[in-house]
Amino acid sequence: MLLPFGGSRNLAFGLEWRGLSGFEGEDKEIALLAKEVNATRQVVVHGKSVICGFHSGQMQRGMQAYSAAVLFQESVKAVDALLLQKVDGAPYVLIAIRDGVPAPGMDLVGSKAALVEKARDYIQNAGERGIIVYGDSDDIFPDTQSFDIEAVSLPETSKSLLVKPKKSMGIISLSAIAVAIVVAYMVYDNYEAGQEAKHRPKQVDPAVAYGQSLENALSQVGLPARITASVYHRAVGGVPAVHEGWILKKIDCAKNCVVTLGRDGGTNRSFLLGGVDPSKVEFSGDGMSIMQTLYLKFPPGRIDKKRFPMDRDFLLNTGSAFQQMSMAGITSNLGTISPFGVTPGGSMPKGFKAVYRGTWTLSGPYGLMDDAFKRLDGNMTLEGLTITQSGGDILGVRFKAEGYFYVWK
Repeated sequence: MLLPFGGSRNLAFGLEWRGLSGFEGEDKEIALLAKEVNATRQVVVHGKSVICGFHSGQMQRGMQAYSAAVLFQESVKAVDALLLQKVDGAPYVLIAIRDGVPAPGMDLVGSKAALVEKARDYIQNAGERGIIVYGDSDDIFPDTQSFDIEAVSLPETSKSLLVKPKKSMGIISLSAIAVAIVVAYMVYDNYEAGQEAKHRPKQVDPAVAYGQSLENALSQVGLPARITASVYHRAVGGVPAVHEGWILKKIDCAKNCVVTLGRDGGTNRSFLLGGVDPSKVEFSGDGMSIMQTLYLKFPPGRIDKKRFPMDRDFLLNTGSAFQQMSMAGITSNLGTISPFGVTPGGSMPKGFKAVYRGTWTLSGPYGLMDDAFKRLDGNMTLEGLTITQSGGDILGVRFKAEGYFYVWK
């Protein structure tokens, strides 16, 4: 979305931000991403990481647009910040800055209610990062610092200007250009050979192809295991072992948590005592069990490939930690790794460092679960958690967790 910013200048909100994989030259990768999203303008930001914002809407000749997210970061000079503000011509805007660059998925335009909820989730899951909130929403966030993105003056050294993407010719190798020049000057006797070469499918740089394929695959990967574990813990930590004549039997967590309870003298009606929402409860026909769904909210984000260790280092460090846990009564396993991020029919580039994925599992007494989760590294995701109870006391409660780990090889 573009909003007037004085004269022919405009502020651009809602850019699509993409981090660069770093597998190939920056210009080549940006050109590929721009083509993928049909971008008409782009802006590149360098910080702890390199990230590119893309605008796909049409712009009139001579019109200039500046990224509101970049301008916000340049104005407040904060490493971690959030802007929530009402602007002319739109309901509300929400921008987040993480590690000094715009956070992907957090350059948004929408209703106040929707963006307030998004902001709360972002702040809640930021932990101890110390996010500073700016804008005009002190009625929602009392510590909000007053800021108006529309009133900001444009710094002379601003890097917020959106420019046209470079032509795709920038990703063709120099050798291909040289061949084209030679063919153009070939004598007539070689014309047919030149035509054949001309119509031959272009060779894609395998490193660039794998880099983009990996980024697409990683975009579907979940949060670091510790963050997911904290979401699970908040949900199941308050589940009572016994409630109004019903006893906890099992909890299964994935996208949400489903609690199964067995009847121990209670009734369906007695279970609803204490304010239990009946719309989230399923009663069994035989009257012997109840299933209650706990709906979860996960923060935005995903694991960072910069946190992936080499496979040997992972087995040495995390493998040793898992072995230590086994002495405390926890059963663990690290599965065999396989290539990750390769498209169907694609292949790993030879002599090139690539990402591999394997499975992990942990199981043992529930009392050791939190300590076990603290041993999970930043290259691991938690895909599911099962808690079971037998025997009617805490000693009979056990857990089983499983997920993926990612390593370089």
